[in-house]
Amino acid sequence: MSDTPCEYVTLKPHDVKHVRRAVPLAAWYDLLPGSYTVRFYYDLRALDNPVLTARYARRNDSTDNKVPWTSVSLDFRVLSSE
Repeated sequence: MSDTPCEYVTLKPHDVKHVRRAVPLAAWYDLLPGSYTVRFYYDLRALDNPVLTARYARRNDSTDNKVPWTSVSLDFRVLSSE
């Protein structure tokens, strides 16, 4: 099995990139039809500034170097397991 899909993007302050992808979830996960929620997290180890890393970790009570990318949860539905 291959890794799940990911895309590396470098953004400058105030830059925005919109991405829309159709992902064949069945290739990676055995999800039954139903409703699900996904949240995205940022890995603070990607920052090259230890002061910012520590600041964001404290601000978000992070003990595993991951902080929420956004406060929004995204809902999606699996319509079929085929």
